[in-house]
Amino acid sequence: MFNKYNDYHLILLGFLVCCATKINSKKDNMASLLIYCPESSPRLHYILNEIFRHRLALDYLICSDRKEFQAASGPKINYSSAPVSKAEIWIPAGRLLFEINLESAMPEVVWFDDLPALFPMPGPAPSGWHFDLFSMAFFLLSRYEEYLPGQRDANGRFPASASLAVQKGFLEIPALDCWIARLANELSSGFPELPVSISGFSFQPTFDVDQAWAYLHKPLWRQIGGILKFILSREWSRFLQRLAVWIKKESDPFDTFSFILQQHPTPPLFFFLLADPGPYDKNNPPDHPALQSLIRELATKAPLGIHPSYKSLEIPELVAKEKERLERITGSTIHKSRQHFLRLRLPETYRALMAAGIEEDYSMGYADAIGFRAGTAFPFRWYDLEMECATELLVHPFQAMDVTLRQYLGLSPEEAMTALSGLLEKVRQTGGPFCTVWHNSSFDEKGGWRGWTAVYRHLLKECQNQTQE
Repeated sequence: MFNKYNDYHLILLGFLVCCATKINSKKDNMASLLIYCPESSPRLHYILNEIFRHRLALDYLICSDRKEFQAASGPKINYSSAPVSKAEIWIPAGRLLFEINLESAMPEVVWFDDLPALFPMPGPAPSGWHFDLFSMAFFLLSRYEEYLPGQRDANGRFPASASLAVQKGFLEIPALDCWIARLANELSSGFPELPVSISGFSFQPTFDVDQAWAYLHKPLWRQIGGILKFILSREWSRFLQRLAVWIKKESDPFDTFSFILQQHPTPPLFFFLLADPGPYDKNNPPDHPALQSLIRELATKAPLGIHPSYKSLEIPELVAKEKERLERITGSTIHKSRQHFLRLRLPETYRALMAAGIEEDYSMGYADAIGFRAGTAFPFRWYDLEMECATELLVHPFQAMDVTLRQYLGLSPEEAMTALSGLLEKVRQTGGPFCTVWHNSSFDEKGGWRGWTAVYRHLLKECQNQTQE
């Protein structure tokens, strides 16, 4: 015989079981995507998660039993060498996702409907897709080609010119985003019960702070060196500008932080270089009170990240050291990073970032070209090809950098506006964040950046127009 106390517990337990049953019943009734694939691998699971769970917000199940797949009703994708049922979307499967080594041969590129496609079928496809979309996605997102021996530039970087995208003419096309959008449309039209979702356009402005000031708060030896440089090169206007800043008749041309914040309705992301002095690391001293005060003030108004030094590529432990400097100044944990000079070497750089506690990286773009290094504007998780495993490091691609436009490509301000508008329109069509890299120093109209403030204002206006549509 149960007492009242136990009776109440039994009633409560029964109620909870009933609720759980109803919840599970609702889940069972929700349409989920069934994907047939006779084989399995870490690469396959990674790319299916990236496309369906993270990009399209779809749940899926993998089925390796052909008869079970044929008998199933509802939304289905067949990822194998041949069609197996009528009510399916067939994507032909190659071997890339089931290998455990690196092949030096680059995939064939063909064009369908003005879009590049990698890993095409050998011969005519009976129906469905004509190339291995999942292998294409893996090749681009894993940065497969960057693991292979080959060309590196003077700064040890994988250059755009060495990429398949440049060699085949599709770097400025978000090719993967275009194909995933088509797959999403096909799923929606073929299986209306499937809740396909894809993010719309957004703008992600970011700024690298290599030097917070051009003339102020620098060691005496650098001040003297700067004066001698201007005198020897007879840059008298710059010499006079330096003097005017020193006597407080003008503001420092790199001190543009208030201006930058005023331009953005949502604060941009700032990356601070806090390296020890070096030939390529010419930041203001990390221990200078003025720099620390600036960083603390900016941290109350905008998100901050670390800008690991040039030397950190060869000395990975510097990432943690420089990140800790920023954390001591701000009093908060830093999770975001972008490599100085975009010095990125896989897998070493990303492993160093993760070891230092970095969760998001913004280095995925080229210094020598604009476009879509990984074929996408959307963030994605990094896959360590040497370890053959997915990681939690979130990679944020960027599409254009001010230094790339002006110095590497030699564009005029007007040409840069046109180039940015073209990229922006492509991202608008497929969705995703349009991410740019600018510098606080690039608003120095007297220091070689005449006309480029107008370029950035044009960019802001274009992005605002796109987000309002």
